[in-house]
Amino acid sequence: MIHPILGRADDDVTFRPPSLRRGVLHLVFADAEAAYTARAALLIPQRLALTHTTVAVVGMTFVVAEGEVSDVLAESSQWSIDVPFREVLP
Repeated sequence: MIHPILGRADDDVTFRPPSLRRGVLHLVFADAEAAYTARAALLIPQRLALTHTTVAVVGMTFVVAEGEVSDVLAESSQWSIDVPFREVLP
């Protein structure tokens, strides 16, 4: 964290360990059926797992955070959902 100090040219810095991730996931699906199935699952309060077969760093356990899961959007033969998330410990 950076703390500006009045009357000083340099700021104070406080180091802290990184926190768990949070934000909005933009999930893309090949067809409408998969997108609507995923949206239905995301609306059930539960812990969910995100994995990727080639990019392991995106893997996490998360819950849907405050906010709204978007409606399924169709664009250029791709279906997508935006999901507010908060990472949790497995």
